[in-house]
Amino acid sequence: FDDSGEGLVQATLLSVASVRHARTVDAQILLMRVLGLLPKVPLWRKSVAGATSGHRPTALTVSPDGTRIAIVGRSGPLQLLDTRTGQRVGSFDVPRNAPMTMLAFSPDGAFLVLGCGLQACVIDAASGQLLTRLPGAPPGHRGMVWSASFSPDGKSVALSSYGSGEVLVYDVGTWQTTATIHVGGTTVFCVAFSPHEEWLATGDTFGLRLWRVGSYQAPAAYVRATGQVWSIAFR
Repeated sequence: FDDSGEGLVQATLLSVASVRHARTVDAQILLMRVLGLLPKVPLWRKSVAGATSGHRPTALTVSPDGTRIAIVGRSGPLQLLDTRTGQRVGSFDVPRNAPMTMLAFSPDGAFLVLGCGLQACVIDAASGQLLTRLPGAPPGHRGMVWSASFSPDGKSVALSSYGSGEVLVYDVGTWQTTATIHVGGTTVFCVAFSPHEEWLATGDTFGLRLWRVGSYQAPAAYVRATGQVWSIAFR
């Protein structure tokens, strides 16, 4: 089958048609084999409600190696789930003085950035230790941390906050601010580094802006949107 899955869909439909035409043993065996190849609901989906005390999760992210799901709800601790079995493999209590708004793994899976109200909590993903708190917005802006993105090399992380038109870029080694991107009089809802670290994309109230990494005086490209840009993903 090809990567698009179209061949698997066609094989399933042909198998169903074959069974309808003639209910032979061979046709039913073929149908069961094809059905066994179809994607199944991941087991971790069944564990989400229990991990967040029955509430809808407020933030969720997958580790870069695809083995862990980090999830947090309106109450209770930050949970780590095994993506294959759905079993809990970690549970961390994080000081909670506001709703947890976002989660992001570092590229090596060593750190988790969690939106802790007006700040971003940096957590050791193995021990659950709170390493530091980063201001999500410059002084004068009092909005919750809304989005975070690590550069692919793991050396930088960009943060945006609700109600702020500025993005803060931090050095992961020192957790010090290395750049402030002034988007303008708007809220930056999302940020994302490109896979080759050439670009940083920001989505705001009015559209999508593309910044060349390290050169943040003005965006290299801008596309106006008909609505707010809530999330970004590079292919």
